[in-house]
Amino acid sequence: MTRFEPLTYPLAGLLSQPPGSRVSYPISGVTMPIDEALRLAAPIEGVVDVARTNRGVLVSAPLRTAIAGMCSRCLVEIEIGLDIRVAEE
Repeated sequence: MTRFEPLTYPLAGLLSQPPGSRVSYPISGVTMPIDEALRLAAPIEGVVDVARTNRGVLVSAPLRTAIAGMCSRCLVEIEIGLDIRVAEE
């Protein structure tokens, strides 16, 4: 099996399929660099669903992660959970 960069997926096979075809890619334990002022406190988890449409592909992905930060009021390290929903055609 070919290994790809995190959050990069092969879609050539899906693009040759008829509209309505689907493929899913699980995301587990993915980390990546983000803005200098932020730090991931938990890996990115979720599932990327890709559906073939008559115009290309529709990508939807409910993702979950957390960032680390500092409470501006009490100056204690905190972890902020993030639920992110991606939907893009």
